[in-house]
Amino acid sequence: MKTKIALILTACLLLFCAPVLAAQSGALYQVSTIDALLDGAYDGQLSFAQLAQHGDFGLGTVDKLNGEMVGIDGKFYQITVDGKVHSIAPAMTTPFANVTFFKPTLVFDCPAGLDYEALQKAILKRLPSPNLFYAIRVDALFPYVKVRSVPGVTKRPYPKLVDIVKHQKVYEFKNLQGSLVGFYSPAFVKGVNVPGFHLHFICHKREKGGHVLGLASKACRVQVAVLNRLNLVLPTKGDFLKSQLGSDRSHQLKKVEHDR
Repeated sequence: MKTKIALILTACLLLFCAPVLAAQSGALYQVSTIDALLDGAYDGQLSFAQLAQHGDFGLGTVDKLNGEMVGIDGKFYQITVDGKVHSIAPAMTTPFANVTFFKPTLVFDCPAGLDYEALQKAILKRLPSPNLFYAIRVDALFPYVKVRSVPGVTKRPYPKLVDIVKHQKVYEFKNLQGSLVGFYSPAFVKGVNVPGFHLHFICHKREKGGHVLGLASKACRVQVAVLNRLNLVLPTKGDFLKSQLGSDRSHQLKKVEHDR
């Protein structure tokens, strides 16, 4: 009788715990906050060797804001202001990054002829909820993709990011096979992360890329990993401790993230 009761209890636990276990989809690991980056906290805080222990896919930047960062297929790349791609050494550091171990649970196709805004809307319709985080990879032949990268800083006091992007370099590529890499974050993370879509591009030859400003796509394959945990690691030294993070920087973020 005791054995039967134990078996029944075990079955009940498995039945009720299964949905909970299924919901534990993955974690977004984040270094610092977007508002700290906007305020000029550009000094690297975590090495890429350390970052790789928490994810193999993502985006961000590198020490002294020297270009854009893309993590894809287990490797990290720096896209410098000249639009070229370089492998990132494990000892290099990052002041801001978002990574995860990419395990897509949603895979679907989007039709050809979408621009950047339409592609985002098409993806958003397929997401289970706007209140979770998602890691997103889009593979396609892009008839057109518009990207940017930013120059690194060299002298203190560091200028604000909204001033640095005035000197960004914009590149327009045509007929490139490649991947969009990034995240969708819910609206409530304002100040901590970028609400909505934040995507970087890298071509399949790993030669060109940048922060996405616009695009046109042919039929594309979209892979999405649902993330329901945020591991936020804050710097305990450097400019972050002095950053003024109480004000609303939404207007600055809009200037920095979008085409102007």
